Amino acid sequence: MDSCLLGCYWLPRWVDSGLAALRRLDPALPGFRTEDNEFKIRRRCAKFVDIIHTTFVTLGTGEKLGHADFYVNRGPIQQPGCGAEVPEFGVPLPIPLIGDTCSHSRAYFYYAESIVFPKAFLSRKCSSYPRFAMGLCNSNLLAYMGEDVSHKARGSYYLKTADGRKMPKVKDCHGAVLRRCVATDPEAFSTDGKILFCKLCEKEIPVKKMFQCEQHKATAMHKKKVEKNNEKKKQGENGKKQVLIVPVVSKSNQQDEFHSRVCQAFLKANIPLYKLEHESIRKLFHDYCSKDLPHEWTLRKKFVRAFREKHPELALPPEPILTRWGTWVLASLYYADNLEAVKEVVNMFDESDSQYIAKAKKSMASTETKAQLTFIKAYMDSIPQLISKLEYSEKELIQVVDEMKKFEDRATSWPGSIGTSVRNKLEYVLSRNPAWKTIIDISRSLKGETPETPLSYTANELSNFKYLPLVSVDVERSFSRMKQLLTDLRHSFKTENLEKHLIVQVNGFDD
Repeated sequence: MDSCLLGCYWLPRWVDSGLAALRRLDPALPGFRTEDNEFKIRRRCAKFVDIIHTTFVTLGTGEKLGHADFYVNRGPIQQPGCGAEVPEFGVPLPIPLIGDTCSHSRAYFYYAESIVFPKAFLSRKCSSYPRFAMGLCNSNLLAYMGEDVSHKARGSYYLKTADGRKMPKVKDCHGAVLRRCVATDPEAFSTDGKILFCKLCEKEIPVKKMFQCEQHKATAMHKKKVEKNNEKKKQGENGKKQVLIVPVVSKSNQQDEFHSRVCQAFLKANIPLYKLEHESIRKLFHDYCSKDLPHEWTLRKKFVRAFREKHPELALPPEPILTRWGTWVLASLYYADNLEAVKEVVNMFDESDSQYIAKAKKSMASTETKAQLTFIKAYMDSIPQLISKLEYSEKELIQVVDEMKKFEDRATSWPGSIGTSVRNKLEYVLSRNPAWKTIIDISRSLKGETPETPLSYTANELSNFKYLPLVSVDVERSFSRMKQLLTDLRHSFKTENLEKHLIVQVNGFDD
């Protein structure tokens, strides 16, 4: 229940403690200081009583009467925007009352604003206004004044509002932020209330807060466009040409056409696209053609776009890593599954544009390529899985050796000349590793079986080989860990702390 102005002092005569909550908006009574408490709303009038104070001299009071008292702009005599207000009461008023009547009426304005913006009036708990003004209560509890007040709030709370007519310090809406940005430079920006468009850079700018607009204005590209626009104005061209949001599509199409022409010219001249990044070429186009060259990746997007349009449900072809052999097998498996779809996309491009397109078409049309992919799909699909199992840190030695033995047995069934060649390569690699037979004997010992060759290790030592890694990938991982541990940024790393770090690293199984 909300009580307002003079009427709030009659409420104690009408209500009892049955009310759940009671709000008083700047309680007032001419000649306020009275000893008769029956004319005052007290804490016992409701389970929770909160007060909004806006006048503190004549029409209002700074007395603490509720469970939570909120003092708005406690320092000044009048509320912001009340300096020159003269109310039409029909009778002359003393000068102090002229400002106080306006400040007095601010109470229901603040409360009305809190209904629309419940989080607008954030106040700080403090024992007195001088302590609040000096910042001695900055670590105290916070509470929202008005509609969103917490019924657990207790004590005195202070807050300041913005100057002028707009009472609460509320966040600007998105459209207001965009309009403010346009106002900073109308020649460069325009908006339809939903998006911000930079007319100089010819693109949409994602802006939610004002600082993002300033960030865009500080970019090198925008500054270059501003300089170019200023040069045009000096030459007598109309630099105040109005650009609306609607023509953006046509300009975007012109830009796409320019990118397409550049890509076509470079490919026909057999010039690699990465040459577009060279500073001298970019400067030449900018100075003599007044055009900014697109980046290499921007031009390559057209191939990706064509793939997405033709087969939107299909993942993009994988890019093998040169030194990771399993990725080459995975790429071959991808093309074995989707060869016809990829061939369909490649055939959409003109082979005269690039020699690589011609080579790709020739390779995909070859029956030899299809036969090799068929063999890899039929017999080599387990290689990437085996590599992952060998690299896994928490695999027991017994499990890894069994996986290798299964792979060796599977290799004996590989048919044809390709199968024989790969099988001979596998046998050659294992034969050149003298420790492989020792590892097999250790695995048998861990299983409780008798090894073929007697081992010189004790039973305790053999048990420690339970998680013996078969590959050196863990060594490479340890290099990166040690590099992170012994970085140059550590200037006071003690020996005892190094020991603790090593214990944590050894016992950690996050990888």
